[in-house]
Amino acid sequence: MRLTCLSMWMLVLACSEEPPPPKLTPKPPPDYQPPPQPDAKGAADADDATANVPMGAAQQKDTRQEAGTTLSLGTDGDRMAFDKTELTATAGLIRLTFQNQATVAAMQHNVVFTAVDSGDRIGTLGIGAGPEAHYVPDDERVLAATPLIGPGESSTIVMKLSAGVYEYVCTFPGHYLQMKGTLRVTP
Repeated sequence: MRLTCLSMWMLVLACSEEPPPPKLTPKPPPDYQPPPQPDAKGAADADDATANVPMGAAQQKDTRQEAGTTLSLGTDGDRMAFDKTELTATAGLIRLTFQNQATVAAMQHNVVFTAVDSGDRIGTLGIGAGPEAHYVPDDERVLAATPLIGPGESSTIVMKLSAGVYEYVCTFPGHYLQMKGTLRVTP
């Protein structure tokens, strides 16, 4: 009898669906100033285009008019994996567009860039940061991060990095164990 009850309970758990996590809308910090709107000619004032915009522990800049490396990164469909595990860029400004190519509503993802050998620790700390912070911990090892995005959505970040090796992970709870990669920045 005990084995039958346990078997039925396991069947109920296996067949029940977990509701998808709530759709999160990124909220800017209280001191956020939106980037300047382009004038009638379609160009923003060059001085205003470099205003600092806080994101997690990193300061990111709106650098639309500055040169740098442009990268793209996505998810591997509905698998819990990035489509690339190695990225290469040149030191300086790096513009990365992240595309969540999943189709399952529960597959929310972000990309968090960290100091080398810090990805697993930041992934663990992300759980404590919670959904309000997009599972991005307030930690000095976080260099830049996208917000948590749902299937079909994309997010672009701009970061300034010196030559070196960096890691990137998805900090949605448990994802960092599989969703990780390396960014090599050359001089």
